[in-house]
Amino acid sequence: MKAAEPGLDRLSRPNALALVAAGAADRDRDTAGRFPDDAFGALERAGLTSITASAQPAAAYPDELALLHEVARADAGVARILDGHLNAVERLRVQAPAALRDRELAA
Repeated sequence: MKAAEPGLDRLSRPNALALVAAGAADRDRDTAGRFPDDAFGALERAGLTSITASAQPAAAYPDELALLHEVARADAGVARILDGHLNAVERLRVQAPAALRDRELAA
């Protein structure tokens, strides 16, 4: 996943979800199957791709489920990818050696 470009304005959660929803039909018609960079850029600018990388991951879990439901309402395909991303972050937290975990979560 690309990092947000420096200087891009932060987005609110509702605005990010609106952008995801606005592009859903175009992504559905994309026969090349490209990664939804626009949708994930919006989610990242709202701070929603790092939700489980917080200091208290268990505390973020209810918000993670709510986020996945909201993103699924906007675009189910994006939600499926986001779910995989959040699962990978959680797996890093639980199973990776400390040096790898810290480096990857910081990225």
